[in-house]
Amino acid sequence: MADFVISRSTHVVADPEVVRACVGDFHEWVAWSPWEGSDPDLQRTYSGAERGTGARYEWRGNAKAGQGSMTVTSSTRSRSTSTSPSSSPSRRRTR
Repeated sequence: MADFVISRSTHVVADPEVVRACVGDFHEWVAWSPWEGSDPDLQRTYSGAERGTGARYEWRGNAKAGQGSMTVTSSTRSRSTSTSPSSSPSRRRTR
């Protein structure tokens, strides 16, 4: 399988510290992530740093939520927080 990179960015008109707190702390994602409503029984695991660089979030859910992980790979005071996501959809087997 070939490696590939998907990159997204946006400009948010807000206090950078507020945005960084929301993005760089995976515990805060339940308050704003559009995926949170996709599986009421979503299993979450947090590890690594509490927030910022090194924080890790893993999830496992239904077919819509799938499973995967994200790690904050860098977080700078000036402008940005970068994550490294890895996910896969759940597969349903039918007979």
